[in-house]
Amino acid sequence: MITMNPDTLLDQAGMERAFTQYFEDVKTQCSGTLNPMLDAHLLSCSRDQQTLTVWAEPQPWMANPGGILHGGIIAAYMDVVMGLLCRYCSGGYMPVSIHVDVDYLRAVPIQGKIIVEARINRLGSSLCVAEAKLWAFDRPDRLLATAGGTYSIGKGKSLTKKNN
Repeated sequence: MITMNPDTLLDQAGMERAFTQYFEDVKTQCSGTLNPMLDAHLLSCSRDQQTLTVWAEPQPWMANPGGILHGGIIAAYMDVVMGLLCRYCSGGYMPVSIHVDVDYLRAVPIQGKIIVEARINRLGSSLCVAEAKLWAFDRPDRLLATAGGTYSIGKGKSLTKKNN
């Protein structure tokens, strides 16, 4: 299991280090599982705004029979990004997805990069509620999918400033 260094939970630079390190470590420490196969990369994050934005380039194996990105892969991208953000904002607690709801708004092409942005809506001592949006890199004005997720984050105090 990939751990988060407590020093990375204290400021914006630490948050950036934590996610950069996660995306590097997941490839070697979690080989053969879904997360490294998604091959996501940090684009940006904001500790104050509680957001995480990643980019990825879907691969041909991720297509459904119609030649577009499979709905399960879309859900996986959104769940992973929301879960990672909940993990960071909860102080490193490993989140467990309780409920993820995805709205598929348009077909997601296999060609080109996609962007997934997650935001925390509510962070408590045991639950984190997040939302995510997905769009094509070259069309930020055209949402392709949205999602909402609820995650169990265990008992403990959050290390973020914003704790509604």
